[in-house]
Amino acid sequence: MHAIVGTSQPTPQSMAIEDGAVRLFRHVPRLRDDGTPVRDARGLPVLVDEGGDGLVPKWCALPTDPATYLPVVGHHSSLPASATVVNMVQEILTGKFDRRTSLEGPFGAPEPAGGVASLAPSFGISAPSEVVPGQEWSLTVTGAHPAAVACRLLRAETGEVTARMRLTSAAGDPGTLTARAVVSTPGFYQVVAQAGGLSATALVVAVDCPTGD
Repeated sequence: MHAIVGTSQPTPQSMAIEDGAVRLFRHVPRLRDDGTPVRDARGLPVLVDEGGDGLVPKWCALPTDPATYLPVVGHHSSLPASATVVNMVQEILTGKFDRRTSLEGPFGAPEPAGGVASLAPSFGISAPSEVVPGQEWSLTVTGAHPAAVACRLLRAETGEVTARMRLTSAAGDPGTLTARAVVSTPGFYQVVAQAGGLSATALVVAVDCPTGD
């Protein structure tokens, strides 16, 4: 079995109810093999951001049966159309896939020294899955300096670039960049962020809202 899992996207992984409202967190306690939380010198749980595909936390996407873990940087909605995913599936179906090139195990990475996990954001993108033509919406990119990121909005069907977005640092949230965007017509769009050799993609669908009588 092969598990293709979206990674490196800002993903809610735990929650709390405060004053009757749900608050989402992008981290979970790191657990030992026996299910108990790892604690620091002060006795507090060590928190870790395992990421995910923006909708499903990485550790929730893994099957219980033994599987080859294949991480792909990408948002949940964009994975089926990802060229990386399509190539992986083709190689698996044709028997050309090399298991040795994949990362295996629950998280695809060794435990950090001393059990101390970093909450520094990895490179990823977050955008709404559905927007309305003519109405402005926002997106976020994590894990890069604004001067190092190129962010484009493309027509998914044709690859035509419809906008190049300027990212700015989000106030009070180090490591997070934000931008505003708007599309004029219905359809499927891709938001692509690139920094150096890293790339992250989110799929956005623009749908006209029905008007009332």
